[in-house]
Amino acid sequence: MKDLAQYGTENYPIHPSGIRLLLTCPWRSAMLYLYGDDGEGGQAGDTGTATHVAAAEMHRGADTAACLRAMSSGITKYPRADLQDAAAMFLSYATDSRNKNAKIVLIEAKIQFQIEPAPEDPTQAPIQVTGTLDQVREVNGALKLFDIKTSKKDALLILHHTTFQAAAYCMGASILLGKRVEPGAVITPRKYAGKDPSTAPVFWHFPWTFDDVEQILNSVRHAIANVRKGNLYHVPNADCEWCAAKSPDICLPKLQTELKLRKSAVQK
Repeated sequence: MKDLAQYGTENYPIHPSGIRLLLTCPWRSAMLYLYGDDGEGGQAGDTGTATHVAAAEMHRGADTAACLRAMSSGITKYPRADLQDAAAMFLSYATDSRNKNAKIVLIEAKIQFQIEPAPEDPTQAPIQVTGTLDQVREVNGALKLFDIKTSKKDALLILHHTTFQAAAYCMGASILLGKRVEPGAVITPRKYAGKDPSTAPVFWHFPWTFDDVEQILNSVRHAIANVRKGNLYHVPNADCEWCAAKSPDICLPKLQTELKLRKSAVQK
């Protein structure tokens, strides 16, 4: 039986991309820790990864052909990707002057930092956050975080869903660079379809600033405290279709069994 007190520590750090999941349904997030990866994302996730690979190569100075080769050669890392779809999105992204002329400061950079635990956290262990940000650009003298999102969902929904991830990236990038990194925008390359790439509505800017990051991430402290205390609960939501459990019919009995086992272990 895995020790829930290790959740969010160096032994099992929190990833920015998983923060919204933790806040949306703590039980699903805990299941990933207890039982392993549920393979969230499938073809869509792998296609997005492939697109990111090509874009990163472009910002490192590679020409278009080399970017596509890099994307194709890495297929073993994202085997479910639709490379034709990824290539189409990348080619539009690459011809957008806003991307071609972007001043890139960081690309696919590793970040890590700690968050102070919540007062009610029984472990009082610092919360370890690690991840890989997409890109930081210099825009009019300011450093700003940008993230490519290839989801088919509504762009405004994508923007809001990226809030916690972007806040963590802004914090990590600021620590890495020793300079304040403001939220920039999510870039939605699917919105290029049928439009002039340089004027297409693909940049969706965050409505908050770096000053809001601490408040945005504050909820993470309390959510992790609950998991570490063993206070696990299920929240049905629209993302249940991507969960390995799929529905409460499977999820809730599994939760009840887990809670009973842990209660029994404590009594012994």
